[in-house]
Amino acid sequence: MVAWGAFSKAFSNSASPLYAYLSDHIAEAPAVADVILQVPAHQPVPNLVLSAVHERLLAGVVHPLREWYPTLGGTRSMDAALIPAFNEFVALERDSLIALVRSRTVQTNEVRRCALWLPALVWLGRQVGPFEIFEMGASAGLNLLWQHYGYRYGDRRAGAANATLQLECELRGKWPELDPLPEITAASGGDLFPVPLDDAQAVRWLKALVWPDQVDRLQRLEQALEIARLHPPQVTAMSGVRGIQRLSQGPLCILNSFVLNQFSETQRADWEQDLRRLSEKTPVWNLGIEWIGTPTAELTASRYERGKQISTHLLARVDHHGRWLEWVG
Repeated sequence: MVAWGAFSKAFSNSASPLYAYLSDHIAEAPAVADVILQVPAHQPVPNLVLSAVHERLLAGVVHPLREWYPTLGGTRSMDAALIPAFNEFVALERDSLIALVRSRTVQTNEVRRCALWLPALVWLGRQVGPFEIFEMGASAGLNLLWQHYGYRYGDRRAGAANATLQLECELRGKWPELDPLPEITAASGGDLFPVPLDDAQAVRWLKALVWPDQVDRLQRLEQALEIARLHPPQVTAMSGVRGIQRLSQGPLCILNSFVLNQFSETQRADWEQDLRRLSEKTPVWNLGIEWIGTPTAELTASRYERGKQISTHLLARVDHHGRWLEWVG
C-alpha cells in the first residue's frame, strides 16, 4: 500500500487541508485499493488518484462529496462524514477512475512557476545573450508564455505591466536581477501527452490537477488558458530531448520542472546523455526545478558544451508552486 503519510505532510505544508485530511485517512479505505493498483509506475499515486476524483466532480457528477470541494463551490469543513462520502464516491465511479489513472499523467501546468523562471532567465540572458527556449514536460505550454504575464515580488514589478495575469512571488534571501528581460529567439516545448487547448476533456484534467482548496491556483490557470488561446504555444508529443527540432540558431535553454522525479534511474541517465549529445552542435543550458533528495525544491543551471557537462549552479531554493523563491545566485 502507498505510504500516504508523507503526502499528507506535503499537502499540509502546501496549504491543502482537504488533501492532507484525505491522505491521513483513505489509506484504510478498501474502495480506493482497486484504483491505486492501476496507477502506472513512476507516477505519484496520491496526486493521480485524488486528481481523478476531482476530475469526475468537475465533469458534473452529482454527489455530496462536492460539498467539501471549494473549486466546486463547497464550503463544508472536514468532518466525520467526509471519508464515508469519499469512499462511496470512489465505489460509484470506480470504472471511470480506473480509466483516468490508466490514461492520464500528473502534468500540472502551474503558471506561477514562471515567477521562478524569470530571474533565472534574466541571469542566463546576462551570461549568453539571445537564446532559444525549449521546455520538456510542457503540458499545455502555458509556461512558454511567461513574457505575456506580469510579476510582483513584494514591491518590485517585472514583465508585462498590463497583463491580465499578474503572478505574485515572495522573495527570500538575496534579491535577484529582474531586468533586462532576455532576448528569446524562439520558444517551444515537448510533452509525452501534450494538452490540446481545444480538447475540453484534456483541459478539464489540467484543472483537476489543481488542489481543490486552492481556488486562486485554478483562477490563475483559467486566466493563463485565455492568454494561451490568443497566443497558442507550440508543444509537440515527445518523450525526451533527443528529438528536439531547433527553431533558431545560437544557445539552447532547456527548461524542466518536476519532470525528472517521474523518471526511472535509467531514464535520468538517458536524459543526461541526450543533453550531452545536443551540446555537440550548440551550447546547451538546462534550467531545472526539481525536488529529488533535497529538503526543498531547487532551481539549478547546468551548462553543456562539446558533448560534456561543464558546470552546475544552484540558483535558488523554491516553493514547488511558485509561492516563494530564495535566490542563491
